[in-house]
Amino acid sequence: MARPLFSGTAPRRAPAAHPPGEFYRVAFRKKLYGSLEELQAHLDAWLREYNEARPHQGRWCYGKTPMQAFLDSVPLAKEKLLAA
Repeated sequence: MARPLFSGTAPRRAPAAHPPGEFYRVAFRKKLYGSLEELQAHLDAWLREYNEARPHQGRWCYGKTPMQAFLDSVPLAKEKLLAA
């Protein structure tokens, strides 16, 4: 019988894979929201910061934000669609 590819334990990631403190910032966040509107406003602000303020961690993104990387790729995608 073949051995499973996954042992049941998650492999440890290199410390550089995640910013220092990222796990604790997310895992121990305790905030109670009084309404859906308050939760939605917080989520919208987080998404804006995540996509438009922080640098993308991709290898060929050269410090661009995720939104900048996406917008820069749109002309390439359209060019490939026209060529197909």
